[in-house]
Amino acid sequence: MGVLRRAFAGLTPRVRTAGWSAAVLRPTRWCSEGPAAAGAQAQSGTGEKAKQPWQKEKKKNAPVVLDGSVFDLRVGRVESVERHPDADTLYVELIDVGEDAPREICSGLVPHYEAGDIIHKHVLVMCNLKPAKMRGVVSHGMLLCSENADGTVRLCRPPAGAVAGDRITLPKYETETERPAQVPPKRVGALVAEFCTDGDGQVLWKDAPLTVDGKGVCKAEHADAAVR
Repeated sequence: MGVLRRAFAGLTPRVRTAGWSAAVLRPTRWCSEGPAAAGAQAQSGTGEKAKQPWQKEKKKNAPVVLDGSVFDLRVGRVESVERHPDADTLYVELIDVGEDAPREICSGLVPHYEAGDIIHKHVLVMCNLKPAKMRGVVSHGMLLCSENADGTVRLCRPPAGAVAGDRITLPKYETETERPAQVPPKRVGALVAEFCTDGDGQVLWKDAPLTVDGKGVCKAEHADAAVR
């Protein structure tokens, strides 16, 4: 043994690397991505993970902007008024809003108006709400009314010269986006809460007057009041 140790003591160990491939010297990502992904990276030369056929790009949806302009507001003319058969505080009105037939709309105006005070009046109608059954009668819209601090309610009115079917807009918020057939029910309450009147009795959504193009601004009897 001593002879062998002395014989090998002067030898320097060598490691052969010249014939080895780069794939052997550098660890691949086969364990996490498989051989197909590793091969794709090698071919592209970028080191980025190649997209597989089943991988679809996610589309980012544009944010939905909901403001007062989503409401389909129109001038309406009250064609008939009847008491609701099963609700003491409700009227059932037929209102012309410029469509083929009048809309049937329920309103809680019995404590505030006689039927004769409403018939043939021009009113402001919200037309793209989800139809709501009110004590068995389906209501297809809502009338805009102002309400002061003591609970007195009055119908909001369009400008002089407006006729049934005229569109009511908010010029400050109008866009090219088409109004939805129905305002999302969960958002109606918060959006309606922004209707009000200013010190001159103009009907606003936030700070934008409700306007009939070429005819003027909608108004209410109450100044600085809520509109519902």
